[in-house]
Amino acid sequence: MSSIEEADLDSEVGYLFLFLRSQDLMTSMPIKITPVILQQFDRASSAFKSILVKTPLLRESELSAHELERLGNKLSEVSHWLLFVDFDSAQSSDHLDVSKLTANFPGQVQLAEQLTTKAIDIFNLKPNSVIQDELKRSYLQVLIDEVHASVLQYSVTICIDFVQSKVPLTYFSNLIAFYLGGGIKFTSQLSQNVDVYLSDTFVASIHGIPQIIWPEPLEVSNWEKLREVIAMVKRQKVQHVEATA
Repeated sequence: MSSIEEADLDSEVGYLFLFLRSQDLMTSMPIKITPVILQQFDRASSAFKSILVKTPLLRESELSAHELERLGNKLSEVSHWLLFVDFDSAQSSDHLDVSKLTANFPGQVQLAEQLTTKAIDIFNLKPNSVIQDELKRSYLQVLIDEVHASVLQYSVTICIDFVQSKVPLTYFSNLIAFYLGGGIKFTSQLSQNVDVYLSDTFVASIHGIPQIIWPEPLEVSNWEKLREVIAMVKRQKVQHVEATA
């Protein structure tokens, strides 16, 4: 990035500290970064917060000032790896393919793309496609991990109602959240706010929302179907939010 030549980052120890900080494995770094670069990170944090506030994909009313500040700083901090990455030698890798996450997290991917575009501008970057995907993946990971479902305009509410099973709601909620990612809320009560009904018994009176029937709830063979349905509902909600923004 620009101004990198002004920083005292010649040693391998310096690169190591920056890497550990970018991965949130250190809370501070015993090295000095030039004021020019620090100002760029401050600008990035402010710009990221502005994007989060203005986007129709998030409920601004659910995003407290403290939470907004934390997210802006977190998104800026994960950019520290830009200080030590070799843009020219970066090689393509399957795990950098952000497109694989688009189906599961359509809203977060769009936000990550906006953050990436802003970062490229602020840090005066000329990244190749690999670096750009890695930058996008870094922001996407923060959005998936740190933004609660209540803040998302496109979160999916699942009603879990296993009539024949005594397995508690919290157990399945934790399993689904772990395997299928964020942006999902759970309830045991069927209401007009429910997007997906998950049960071990078909209910003929339910109309207008997908029903996923698991005769054996502890079997995971049908989870791919649930993932596809959740992804479909998220896409529909994102399209609706954008159309009405």
